[in-house]
Amino acid sequence: MTTPPMAKPRVAAGALFFDATDHVLLVKPTYKEGWEIPGGYVEPGETPIGACQREVKEELGLDRQITKLLVADWAPSEKEGDKILFVFDGGTLSQPERDAIELPPDELERYAYFPDSELPNLLIPRLGRRVQAAIDARREARMAYLEHGVATHETDLDWWTTEDVAKHLNVATSTIRAYAARGQMPSPGKHVGRTALWRPEAIGSWNAERSRKRF
Repeated sequence: MTTPPMAKPRVAAGALFFDATDHVLLVKPTYKEGWEIPGGYVEPGETPIGACQREVKEELGLDRQITKLLVADWAPSEKEGDKILFVFDGGTLSQPERDAIELPPDELERYAYFPDSELPNLLIPRLGRRVQAAIDARREARMAYLEHGVATHETDLDWWTTEDVAKHLNVATSTIRAYAARGQMPSPGKHVGRTALWRPEAIGSWNAERSRKRF
């Protein structure tokens, strides 16, 4: 019997920490643009929680017990392959804990606390969606399953993200974004946060017409 192909996703885990005003802690890497949440990839033999606690210790200098899962996100990447990303609740840091934060200077240059209204301007879109979903889950005392950073109950099978459209058409996600930027595809049927969503039938009709034209 031939073994069917199986996904071999990379796994990463991060944590959300908050100050007394309920602003979320972000860290600024030295090796790339933008901000991140504390965390990193799960190493062989580790659990996601174990990896998260290790990364928090390495990146913030905090030895903190982390147990509560907020979101699990299935997030394939064109460049890096399939990923499963976990975000845990690190809780509210006390003043002594905030004062004790010590960053690895070769990896992180600074940290700061931000209200969630500022996150879209600080995080790449997919991470921004994931973090906002985790904040919402924390406030509502629940857990959420995401795909491409969007809760499945929000998209369902009736709606497609940019990534879904690209996968359906077997093209790069950047190609779909380029079509959208040039006004060469249907307007999104709705948005979840900043995420554009299309009805599959609208994409099907557009693709049938597109195949008869040359953009």
